[in-house]
Amino acid sequence: MPENKIITPETAEAMAKCYQEVEVEVRQAYAIIENARLKLVSVFGSKEEHHNFSLLPSRNGNYAYMSGKQDKDGVDECILKPARVTIWYALVEKLNFKQFLSTKRKDLLYKNIEDDLMGAITVENLFRMLEDIADNSGELVKEAMDEAYKYLKVYREHNGNRTKYKTNKKNARFNLGPKIILTMIGDDWCSGKWKSSSYKVCYRAAQELMVVDRVFHLLDGKSFGITYGGPLVDGINVAGQNDTAPKGETDYFRWKGYQNGNLHLEFKRLDLLAKLNAYCAEKMVLTGE
Repeated sequence: MPENKIITPETAEAMAKCYQEVEVEVRQAYAIIENARLKLVSVFGSKEEHHNFSLLPSRNGNYAYMSGKQDKDGVDECILKPARVTIWYALVEKLNFKQFLSTKRKDLLYKNIEDDLMGAITVENLFRMLEDIADNSGELVKEAMDEAYKYLKVYREHNGNRTKYKTNKKNARFNLGPKIILTMIGDDWCSGKWKSSSYKVCYRAAQELMVVDRVFHLLDGKSFGITYGGPLVDGINVAGQNDTAPKGETDYFRWKGYQNGNLHLEFKRLDLLAKLNAYCAEKMVLTGE
């Protein structure tokens, strides 16, 4: 587990306090708007015309006025619930929790956020999420290594177009060697746009490369960083803005992209690669995968 002070009690308390203060202010604002709506009802309303004179936008077909429905379809449903969802997403990014999560576990976390299952923004809930990550750190690393193994395993198979390259037959037949050729990486190749002046990693490949990048950071006990794509994907995309064959390196990789969508990837830290190979070999013995 990387030594990374993700969050301190003071930071968590400040974040929770900020949200709680904003929630009070929002409810006060809604109360003012509701009083204004009632004024309209008293002047313009009639028994014959059933207008609610809502001054707020509707959500899911429900008018967002309070009138005894505050927790069902008023302030909570229309403002605070979407705010909670947005804030939980922001917290995951701000506190860099995703660096420890496999794609599968990250997707589950995001689903829980989207379904508003994370609970209120409190110190207790923030530390509950952090403690869950800390308590399962070993399993989280294994999950990330599983994903990296399954992705790179495609290039270790003995048939198919991805292993037609001599480099892969030499370096990826049994254990991963210092170099490997990854195919269908460039976004233009994936989208069928053959003529372009740039090189960008397509979405699918970006998710897979981030897994590999994250594993090497975890094996080295380092933070993955706070950018969306991480050092490897971001480096490729930046270098490829005006270049169809960009090249560069990070702490763990050297790489070069090609217009046919391929990416030649070299592993700089062979000690970390050996750890991944050892894990893959053990997994093959245990599972036969």
